[in-house]
Parts: sequence; C-alpha cells; structure tokens
Amino acid sequence: MSRAPQPPRRAGLTPVPAPPALHKAGDLIRAGRFDEARVLLLRAVQHKSPHPHGFYMLGLALDGLGQFDQALYYFQRAQAVSPHESMLVIAVAHALVKLDRRDEGLKALQAFAASNPLDPSLATALTSYLTESDRNDEALKIGEAAHKALGDNPDLCNALGRALHKAGRFEEAITIYKRGERLIRAGSTLMALGRIPEAVEVYHGACLKYPDDEAGWTNYAFTLNYVEGAPLDETLRAHREFARAVRLRLGAPFSTWNVTKDPDRKLRVGIVSPDLRIHAIVSFLAPLLEAYDRSDWHLTAYSTGRVKDQTTERIRSLVDQWREARKPHPRHLASLIHADRIDVLIDLSGHTEENALPAFHLRPAPVQATYLGYPNTTGLDTIDIRIVDSITDPPGTDDRNAERLVRIDPCFLCFKPIVDAPDLAPPPMTLPDAPGVSFGSFNLPLKIGPRSLGMWSAVLREIPAARIVLKHASMSEPWMREHLARRMDAAG
Repeated sequence: MSRAPQPPRRAGLTPVPAPPALHKAGDLIRAGRFDEARVLLLRAVQHKSPHPHGFYMLGLALDGLGQFDQALYYFQRAQAVSPHESMLVIAVAHALVKLDRRDEGLKALQAFAASNPLDPSLATALTSYLTESDRNDEALKIGEAAHKALGDNPDLCNALGRALHKAGRFEEAITIYKRGERLIRAGSTLMALGRIPEAVEVYHGACLKYPDDEAGWTNYAFTLNYVEGAPLDETLRAHREFARAVRLRLGAPFSTWNVTKDPDRKLRVGIVSPDLRIHAIVSFLAPLLEAYDRSDWHLTAYSTGRVKDQTTERIRSLVDQWREARKPHPRHLASLIHADRIDVLIDLSGHTEENALPAFHLRPAPVQATYLGYPNTTGLDTIDIRIVDSITDPPGTDDRNAERLVRIDPCFLCFKPIVDAPDLAPPPMTLPDAPGVSFGSFNLPLKIGPRSLGMWSAVLREIPAARIVLKHASMSEPWMREHLARRMDAAG
C-alpha cells in the first residue's frame, strides 16, 4: 500500500546560522519527542527576529503530534518567509493532504512546479501525489521526464516506480526501484505478482547490503511466511535481526512504569493496531471487545492506521479510551502509552503493514503480548507472550519464538462477521441446472501457493462438474487476473 510522502526533514532553508535551541529541537524531533520540541520551538518563534527554520521545525513537531491544522499554519508561515524553497511547498501540501484537502495540496505543488520543473524533491512529491489521486497518466509524464533529466535520484525512482506499478508496468517498476536502490519497493512489487522466491531474494539482498536497516529485515521475515518449507531457523533469525536493528536505532527500553500493584483497581489494558476498520481482524476482535468486563478492565485502543470508516466508530464505542496515533514515531507512541499507565499492552499486527512493533521494543508497559494478526514470532524479547493454540503452534514449537507461547485451546480465535450477513440459503449445488459443487477461496492471491494450486487441480480433476470461485479486491485489476490465470493454467 503506497503512502503520501513525508515532508523532508533536512535543514537548508537559508545560510543564516541556526541558534542552539533549533539544533536541540531538531534532535528532539528525530527522537520522536515532539511535545518537548513544540514547547521549545514556540518560544523560539516568539523571538523578535525568529529564525526561518523555526516555523518549519514547529510544523514538523506539530505534524508528529497529529495536529495537522496547526502544522499547516506554521508551514505556511515558513513559506511566507522563504517563498522560493521547494521543501516548504512540499510541507504545506503534505499537511493539506492530511487534512483531506488533497486537491489544494496538488494545486500548490503544480503552481510551484511551473517555474521549478526539475527540482528533484518537487518532481518526487508531485509524482507521488498524482499517483495517489488516481491521475496516473499525469504522474508518469512528470516522473518519467524528471527521471530522464535527473537520473537515478532514489526518492524520484521510488515515486516513479509506484506510478509504473499502478499502471501495470511491473518489470519497469522493478527496474526503476533497483536503479534507485529501493530494493524493498522492488520486493513489494514482486510480492504483489506472487513471485515469492524472487521477492525473498531481493529482500535478503537488502538485508545483506543494509544489515542495520529494520525495514529490510521486517519485509524479509514477513515474506518467509509465504515460502513453503522455509527453514525455521532462518525464519527465526530474520525476526531476531529485525529486533536487533530496532534496538540499535531506538536504544534501551523503559525500565520503570508508573503503575501500582493494587489488586482492587481496574487492570489497564491497551491494544495497538492500524486495522481498526473494515478488516478481517475486526471479525475476531469485536466479539472480545463486546464481552470484556468493564468492572475489572479499563481498555484503551491505540489506532495507528490512516484509514477510518464506520467500523472504526463502532470499535471506538466498545472501548473505554481511544487514542489516535496515525503512523506515529515509535518513541512518541511509546511515551503516550507509558503516560497512560498501561499494565498490559497487546500488539494485534505483528509484522503486517503499518505495525507498531518498534514502539513495543521500548516496552512502554510492564507486560506485553502479541495476538491475532500475525502467524509467527515478532522477534522482540520485550514482548513477553504470544497468544496461540495447539493447532497454530503445536507443542514442541516453543523454541521457534522470541516470546513465551500461551495456548488457548481448542481455538484462540472467536469469529463474528463485520457486517450483517443474509440468512443462509440452500447450497448452490442443490438448485436446478446447478453446475455441481462450487469451491471458493476469497484470499489475497499471493497467499495461493504452488501446493494449494496442485491440490485444487487434483480435486477438480476428480469432480469434473465442479468449479472453483476466486474472489479478492485485487482481482479487479486485469493484470492480477491474467497473472493468476497463467499460474492456474500451469498447475493444470
């Protein structure tokens, strides 16, 4: 899933030396300590002659706190001081998009690009925003022209690769990603095509080239789940290496917590997920939220995803406290959880997209668990338990995990549909003129591996009148249907 580009975080507005307070604020922003930076910068911009960087950096701090309207205000003040800096118009556009004013953001970028057509940062942002706005032809026109003129700028290659991917020009996208050293993006495109062995090879190459980059390890670890017969020791190592890279970046976790051991008070529990919306995870989470005993628990939900919908509001109504933390810096999220005095913190995502595992490394709660959203270890020693059952993780598999396994048997899941389902109807095979048994799989196509295809093929040969129905949102794309059809044809 592609994301709106982040505003650049490098100084360079003017040659005017920045005062020490701004250097300190920059360090705080990089560390995710946005509220401290905000306080420091508010004082700095009230100076009689505020430094031009101050308004911009204050916008970054407010953006990190999720206060996008205030961030926009200060980005615009910075732009008024330095109207010719592309990084400022990009920051303004970024804030407008977060405020659901995407068209205004695009117009601001296009107006600036009219006189700065070959600014690499601007071309990158414009290509990305046009792609996100389903104006892919325009995105390709700008991205390809800028790439021809500027060469393999990494950020530009990333934006152009996304536009090529969306246009179904996958081989070109993979090539551009590799030329710009965006190996993880190349791997993601290969994953989308179901070319799992190639994706694993690319991700592994990224890990070897950048061994301290957690992004490579989390993608490599995640993709190994799709490899039939992947070596278990290598799978555990990949998850452990992710944890090492996170520890290297973020440093030591919390070692004290402002919680009491009073047995008469409510237990403060937190759940963290980007998927509190129409999503498969809610089918298993909602029944638990509907049934927990509010006299014993106080439950806080930390929603870290970008997408909100009616289901989000429903989940919000089922918890005691709701915290919005959209795509947060790990240290900011961890500080928020720590300040909420959570006793038990539960991850619901594992290594899936938009996860908050780096915040769990910081151990903002004294007891931490992972549940539901990921079928493997997180690799983090700071997550104490992983909740499973004896089918998902049979006895004897405990040493494949960084966490202690806690089994809820016979099944650790409780399913309830997200939406109201219609009444059961007779099976289609019982209707007049029915073609026979209809088998179905409503899964992401890349989850359909060679062994599954081989089994399905054998079943359909044994039952000539049967058919198989495949359904997934991604199959609205012609290239996905064609690719899957070729794989099924090859499997007989």
